[in-house]
Amino acid sequence: MPHYTIWDVIFRRPKLYSVSTKDRADWLDLFYDLLFVGLIAIMNTAFVYNFSFVGFLHFMIGFLAIWLIWLRNTFYSARARMNDTYHRLFVLFKMGTMMFIGVAAVKLATHAYLFVIAYIIARLLQLFIYWFASQTNMHIRKLVWQMTAFYLIWMLLFWLSYFLPGLWRYFAWIALLFVELSIPWVVIEEYHHDSSIHTPFLNERFGLFTLLVLAELLISALLNIQVNDLNFDNFILSFVNLVYVFAIWWIYYDQVSHRRIHQSVIQVYWWTQAHLLLFFFLSFQGILLRIIMLTEDRFSLKNMLFLVLVAGILFVISLMKKFMTYGSKVSLINVFWKTRYQRLIYWNVILGLIACALSPLAIYIQFRFVLAFATLLLVCSISYAMKLWAQGIIYSKTID
Repeated sequence: MPHYTIWDVIFRRPKLYSVSTKDRADWLDLFYDLLFVGLIAIMNTAFVYNFSFVGFLHFMIGFLAIWLIWLRNTFYSARARMNDTYHRLFVLFKMGTMMFIGVAAVKLATHAYLFVIAYIIARLLQLFIYWFASQTNMHIRKLVWQMTAFYLIWMLLFWLSYFLPGLWRYFAWIALLFVELSIPWVVIEEYHHDSSIHTPFLNERFGLFTLLVLAELLISALLNIQVNDLNFDNFILSFVNLVYVFAIWWIYYDQVSHRRIHQSVIQVYWWTQAHLLLFFFLSFQGILLRIIMLTEDRFSLKNMLFLVLVAGILFVISLMKKFMTYGSKVSLINVFWKTRYQRLIYWNVILGLIACALSPLAIYIQFRFVLAFATLLLVCSISYAMKLWAQGIIYSKTID
């Protein structure tokens, strides 16, 4: 029997998840997510007061950087996370670099050097923790080697792009951040052989992060009461905003969050990347809501953009459902649910196309009516989903 000391227990090395593990997200994950949502809120506010092309570039760079760091750390946690001393110290230093990245992303014109240095340090920390895990999990060493080679070249290019003039620097950073999104394709063979990804953990982590992003959108919805007079019209507008955010919550957690992801690594990858679009659309809607409420610009191009983002949310939800499955021991029930899933996907796509088709008319309509129409589209999606869900329950009971 091996002899263990107190330090052996405190400083345990991480182990890969087993297929049957029941570990889920814990309080450290929630604490970690709070910083990211706070940084997104800061960038949203900065974009509101600098609503221009340059402001959009700053927002995109900061948004992509924050998303990628959160995504890579979440994938690591879905493989080898242990809530031990090493992991807590890693999260502490990672949050420290994120603070500098968020502050620099808001002021890229004067703090670009800080953004580059902090982001490279964050990447080095991620590589270190993967190397640390590979010491006790030999079969992921090839994956770690490939990731290291990719990131060393990528970090060199990222550093050199700092010396580009003017807007070319921002364009290069955005391009490189999108290149980093492709890393699972670069090492896709190793991803296929890596069966340690704990998909229920991913499902829960993305669900928690979506909830926090919705909280930011909810704060934007409440801004109308804070900055404007508390009269009947403003109260109704704020309440419709609340219903709209509630409808998005309903659709996501009813149609996406608690469903099982397909076990294919490629489908897991695309399911996670679809959240990038969803979070971007939700954040941009929060920005538009703030601008409309602050300026009382109820007839503008922003109304059209709002409906386009509604369509985007419905399209992304449909895309996510393509990578979800229904688990049952009865094959007939699985076939039944698959058919219903396809119907719901098509229904959401149709609602999105309606939003796109009518978006040009939104320029000439008051925002409260645009918001009410957007809410109606989401309610139609909810109603159809509930109908199919009820049919499925009745069918399942009949089969049993």
